[in-house]
Amino acid sequence: MACAKSPLGENSPIELDDIRPRPRQDCEANLTALDSENQFREQWERAMTWLVKAWSITCTGCIILLPFPLGFFQIPGIDGNIYARTAVLSMFICSGIGLMTAGFYLQLKGKFKSKGFMKEWMRASQGLRNRDAVDFWTCLCLPVSLFAWAMFFCIVTLLVIIMRINPTNEMEFNQKQVQAWHISSIIFLVTLTVGQVVQVYRFGKLLPPLTGTTKGTSLFLLPVTTPQSCGWFFRNWCWCWFKYFQVRFRAGVLDERRTGGNMLRYQTVSRYKTGELRHHPRKNG
Repeated sequence: MACAKSPLGENSPIELDDIRPRPRQDCEANLTALDSENQFREQWERAMTWLVKAWSITCTGCIILLPFPLGFFQIPGIDGNIYARTAVLSMFICSGIGLMTAGFYLQLKGKFKSKGFMKEWMRASQGLRNRDAVDFWTCLCLPVSLFAWAMFFCIVTLLVIIMRINPTNEMEFNQKQVQAWHISSIIFLVTLTVGQVVQVYRFGKLLPPLTGTTKGTSLFLLPVTTPQSCGWFFRNWCWCWFKYFQVRFRAGVLDERRTGGNMLRYQTVSRYKTGELRHHPRKNG
């Protein structure tokens, strides 16, 4: 029992149960919070389903685009065209890094369903006003953006080949301008590679606190430690190099056959015209 003064100045007894918080209200609040958390988890699982599909499509597309630069370099004139060569190498860089990141994301899709990652997704879904939200969505969409850049450079390469645009033809005798074009191409390729690698590294630093993994574990080290991912990466890498050497070998054999046959025919005709073959009678057996 407890006493409290009424507005008239009289002391009236008050039960302690009236002062204590009601357990029913606490249970209702807990149930409401639990329901909202379950709703957010269901929404995140649906979003993860779409993301996994997008990463799978990106991985397949990058595997298809990765051998394209090896085929483009077999076209005569690609090596001497600064635009085409830069676009082909850019496509190779974007498709290669896109394939690696998409494969890594698919290997780590189980860790993306952690509670810390879901909370970060809830925070980033409220708006893009802070830098962390922009970084979060940028890292999640990194494989898709790399695949889009690879497609863009593939289209640029085809347009350059069709339209036969080559700025070095007009400055053939000016070595300084040609060298400047080569240096600018190198700077562009290095900047593109470093920028994409930095994006992947930043997401690798962001991943351990969200998934609860060990501190200092990066995105590169998590999937590489599994034997399946190592075998998958090594198999795809060997397949790309095998196709490259196979194409180069076939092209070399065809060129050798064509040039060898033409040279032999040319030498036979020239020797016959000069009379070298006429002055050597056949030897009777």
